[in-house]
Amino acid sequence: MHCYRAKAVLLLLAGAVTLGLLALAWVIGAGSSEADNDAMHNCPQPGKWAISVWSGQDGTDTGQALATCGEGAVDFAYYIDPNTQAWLRYFVGRPEINNLLTLDHMQGVIAHGTVGVPPASPTPTPTPSAAGGVEVLNYRSHKSEYGSLCFYGEVESREGADVAAVEVVLTLFDGADKVVGTGEGYVEPSCLSPGERGAFSIYVLDPPDTWARETLQVEWSPMSEWYREMCYEAFSVSGVSVMPGEYGGLTVRGQVTNTGAESATLIEVVFVGYDAAGEVLVVDSTFADVDPLAPGQSSPFEMWVTELDASPPSYRMIVQAWAD
Repeated sequence: MHCYRAKAVLLLLAGAVTLGLLALAWVIGAGSSEADNDAMHNCPQPGKWAISVWSGQDGTDTGQALATCGEGAVDFAYYIDPNTQAWLRYFVGRPEINNLLTLDHMQGVIAHGTVGVPPASPTPTPTPSAAGGVEVLNYRSHKSEYGSLCFYGEVESREGADVAAVEVVLTLFDGADKVVGTGEGYVEPSCLSPGERGAFSIYVLDPPDTWARETLQVEWSPMSEWYREMCYEAFSVSGVSVMPGEYGGLTVRGQVTNTGAESATLIEVVFVGYDAAGEVLVVDSTFADVDPLAPGQSSPFEMWVTELDASPPSYRMIVQAWAD
């Protein structure tokens, strides 16, 4: 994720939500009696995504609003905060990872229709110090010329931990141990098997000029069968080129191929650059140009990595998606 701006794809998706919201608002507001009902409009079909809009009261519980699509019809939904550009999420039956807690009148979300049986009741999230935890391996901070601040790093799933929805929470403190900045970022890929590494980037809104220390805390959920089925990582990456960008930074291009047996959607390609000591320099990402990708199908991708002006000593590519 670029330090001075959100990912371009998030902005595009946010724009899609906005356009979908405007279109649905026009339809709902064109004299239909549905406008007076507490209901989600344009609910997703099973296994599909949809831009859905809530027409009920402000501050309605998200689970209650999604349930108007039908009991168990929606398994999760996302919304991008227009101020922070951070994604908020709601997973049915997963209160420990939800931060999209309420919906306001005419608020649009990207909702996904349930495939098969909804996820089971959640297991309490372990603490980072518990056996089988997820630990931060290394990280660095980068302050851009525009004054924004990013933290880049890696985590690793330890001691047999099979985890999902891993999130790193950052807290900045001044010399008096007062909190002067916070941020959070999800680890990519979303699903981590024992011993697997994931990368994260954290954007700090309005960072302090200086701080005395920082803490990084890791949160996660135990891997459920449902989440494992949804996480799709059967890809190969080929033809990667890392070249100086026309306007500075680096341009990373390549091709991703679906090597599995299922169709995949929301295919995210992550670039992790390392220094000579093997520690993270930068984490950036983009989405495949073709979506969805059928088994055996390939798609090009391109991203602009602004934080580096020369190719790093080493790098790796991570690809993650949802089973379509």
